Amino acid sequence: MYIDRPEDSESTSDEAGTDGRRRFLRGIGAASLGGAFTSLAGCLGDDGDGDDPDRGEPVGPIEVLGYPESNRAPFETLTTIVEEINSLGFNLEYNPLSRDRQLDRVFFEHDFEISSLGYTGRPERLDPNALLWGNYHSSDIAGGAYNWTHNDDPEIDEALEAQRRVLDPDERQPLVHEAQEVIIGKPAGEMPIQHDELTNVYNSEKFDGFEVVPGLGLNNYSTWMGVEALTDDRELTCAYPLDVPHITPLQANETNMITQRNTHDSLTIVGDDGLPEPWLAEDWEISDDSTRIDFTIRDGHEFTDGEPCTAEDVVFTYQYIQEYEIAFFSGAVAVIDEVYADGNVVTFELEEPDAPIFNDAFSRIHILPEHIWSRVPDEVDGVETPGEFSPVESDLTDGQLVGSGPYEFDEWRRGTGVRLTVRDSHPVATPDIDSVFIQTIESPSALTTALRNEEIDFVIESDADPDVLSDLAEEQDHLTFVSSTSVGYDEWAMKTNVEPMDRESVRQAMSIMIPKETIVNEIWRGYAEEAISPISPVLDFWHNPDVTKWHEMSREDAIEILEEDGFTVTEDQIYYPPDA
Repeated sequence: MYIDRPEDSESTSDEAGTDGRRRFLRGIGAASLGGAFTSLAGCLGDDGDGDDPDRGEPVGPIEVLGYPESNRAPFETLTTIVEEINSLGFNLEYNPLSRDRQLDRVFFEHDFEISSLGYTGRPERLDPNALLWGNYHSSDIAGGAYNWTHNDDPEIDEALEAQRRVLDPDERQPLVHEAQEVIIGKPAGEMPIQHDELTNVYNSEKFDGFEVVPGLGLNNYSTWMGVEALTDDRELTCAYPLDVPHITPLQANETNMITQRNTHDSLTIVGDDGLPEPWLAEDWEISDDSTRIDFTIRDGHEFTDGEPCTAEDVVFTYQYIQEYEIAFFSGAVAVIDEVYADGNVVTFELEEPDAPIFNDAFSRIHILPEHIWSRVPDEVDGVETPGEFSPVESDLTDGQLVGSGPYEFDEWRRGTGVRLTVRDSHPVATPDIDSVFIQTIESPSALTTALRNEEIDFVIESDADPDVLSDLAEEQDHLTFVSSTSVGYDEWAMKTNVEPMDRESVRQAMSIMIPKETIVNEIWRGYAEEAISPISPVLDFWHNPDVTKWHEMSREDAIEILEEDGFTVTEDQIYYPPDA
């Protein structure tokens, strides 16, 4: 089976100014792009007239942390934006980093000025709150949470809090739309660039049961639980382009999260329609005022080490996350006032109604075995916080990841991958395979060779050119290619507590200069969609198509905005307002 790629859009006005840039890109070659842009930025300096009383100091160099050249499309996207913004007179210097170092500096340390990490499709992101609250609410500024641009805006906070308090979807929809208007209208620290197409490839002669979920592609619960081996080769070998820096249920990284979702249970899961479905909890009741939820926990279930998985483990997990203020889940549990158990019923009492709590907490937080994690960090040498604890590298767990999910952790080889085996029984799902191996393959050429040689059965995500993958699927009868728009997006992340990005005028001017149509059609070759909001158009009910479209404005508009804020814009330099 083969699904055709999207047709290229007709050329529009956005292409008018790109011919010179395309000639420039061809002329210098991709290998020298990063250095060329840095050199260009370094040439933009004070014109020697810095004592003019009508203007302030020149805006100095601004570092942009981004992908290395080996990640072709994201690299070209960011370096193209750098070039466009520098043409205004800014002095952006592009610094390509490895993914691990970029995560450290941006996600954990917040040591950056401008960057882009990107958001992949995850089940919890089918609810609009996931990519609104986490990325823009002031409560999620801590390192290890998603508001790494340090948005701290009362108007944004108020809009985000309003949409969380309304459970009825029809009543909530206009509030979600309003939150998008406020965020993009400023804009806040992140300006979405494009929603990538999720391109998956799988060996349809060896495995069946793959399901496409809008916004998530094939990487979803239905696929992992329903996959079926068609031959005697019952290990599903998967490919993912990034190495796994850690194996823990308390931190991010997509391969890590796939591991946790499959080896741990949550109370509920996000169904293909974005609504909660029973999992460890077989049923639940919600009070009339939506501030109390009673979950009935399945009886007789066990963790992989044979210890019972009970309601007390559920209570422990949520209290533990609150006690240690685990940044990755801080926004999810903020509204929980009290959690307790009576027999196999777990009760959550909320401070107020919370619309996304099923997707954000109950379907996302993995139930921890109390008999293990109650000893962390106190009984683990060299570990001060739970987030530092690596279960698969600890004597406390004998190097195992103890969970209660349908899969069981088998091994983790740094730089190579993670292997999971299917448990003999699980009360909800037992996939019809023996094991999964998620292999790290960074090189697109290595990936295509492995697919051709039937060494890879499922491409979860890759940096390979989608055209190459789709052509390969046409050539190879055993491969099926699937492409669908992601619920995630790539972003131009401007840290709002650092000059000059602390000024709305600068964020507006930079947003205007992002050539989204060029990026989608020329760099991503049609395998992406222009992003005007954090909420993907694949979530049609929640997406607001009427937000401010900064990229449709002109260079002259950008200059006018800066000058109205007191900046001086010359041919090759921008100066702060004299009173800055």
